[in-house]
Amino acid sequence: MAEYTKEELEASHNIIELMGALLEKSMFRLTEGTTRYNMLCRRLQAFSIAQALMQRKLQGGHTDNSTKEELQEALEAIESEKQKLEATPAKMDCCIKTKTLLMCQDKALGVATELINEELGQMA
Repeated sequence: MAEYTKEELEASHNIIELMGALLEKSMFRLTEGTTRYNMLCRRLQAFSIAQALMQRKLQGGHTDNSTKEELQEALEAIESEKQKLEATPAKMDCCIKTKTLLMCQDKALGVATELINEELGQMA
């Protein structure tokens, strides 16, 4: 697994936190129980798990309370978000700031994916 610097982990944590906050804002426009609402909830849970893993890595901790199933669901949700993100520049003509933000989000999701995979590997 890749080792990340403190700065990379902090930046990834902040980006994931921002992405989660934006998702939370959009929850109010969705009807509870719908497919879109449930997908959004899974993504928020995945971001929460990713943030916890990043925080633990920053603080040098060793345990996480997530189950294997929760980690697998989080991994699926983050990979789905990553695929959606990768398709975004192809859909629109982005300005430099937007492209930079998308690259930062892609990096943060990559870090989250690696940390979740690492956690799953330790459970095996």
